Amino acid sequence: MKRTTITKNSDIKEENSIYDLDDNMFNKIININIDGVLTEISDIKILNYETDKYDDLNIDNNKVIISKITLKWSTNDSSLVNLLRRSILSEITTNCVEYVIFNINTSSRPDEIIALRLGQLVINNDKYIQKDMYRCKFFFKGNTTKTLNGDIGTIFTSNNLDDENLHITYETPIIKLFDKQELDFEIIIKQGKGKDHVKFRPVSTFAFKKFQNYHEITFESIGMLNPMTIITEGLKNIQTAKNREAETIFSKIINI
Repeated sequence: MKRTTITKNSDIKEENSIYDLDDNMFNKIININIDGVLTEISDIKILNYETDKYDDLNIDNNKVIISKITLKWSTNDSSLVNLLRRSILSEITTNCVEYVIFNINTSSRPDEIIALRLGQLVINNDKYIQKDMYRCKFFFKGNTTKTLNGDIGTIFTSNNLDDENLHITYETPIIKLFDKQELDFEIIIKQGKGKDHVKFRPVSTFAFKKFQNYHEITFESIGMLNPMTIITEGLKNIQTAKNREAETIFSKIINI
């Protein structure tokens, strides 16, 4: 596993980051006024973890860069920091594949397995500007690739989703097709929030630790949004997270 610390004036920032980062963000101080209480966020740092996604597949871009973001919030109120956690995990709007319509599938994989892989694709929401329920169609056809061990098939990845409006953060295998196998399908991309489904969350983890005069916050971005966007959108939706009632087993009543 390769670790790279990104700080201001770092020569390797652009090479190891999947985000378009502004040098000024590392020295930026965010002033916050919540219910008349003035606080500030400072000391924003990013640590990138570069790992291999798939050890058994030969694809060109076999790397995942998970960004660990740390910052300081000058408040002693842990409940306020927990509201930011709820906001980031549940209230930030992102886009993911929600529906998959299959017209032809002569592969060895059931529709449900392929749809699951498509639903787990990480869409770069900083570049994605399409309206809700955006639809796009794709067609894959297998070719004969024979070796001494027989036909090894053709691997189709997210890079083969040739739609100029669709930006996938990481190259992800979708299906392997052999000769005469075809896959014709349509995907529908939907807006949602983490409270709707975990796939809409822009982060994988969020933790905080209390010190004497501040809280240290740590979260890991999965590549959906720029870290600064996650912070600002999380702060913007704190009031929504505060007013949202906690769900219980009685939150949804089913009428039979």
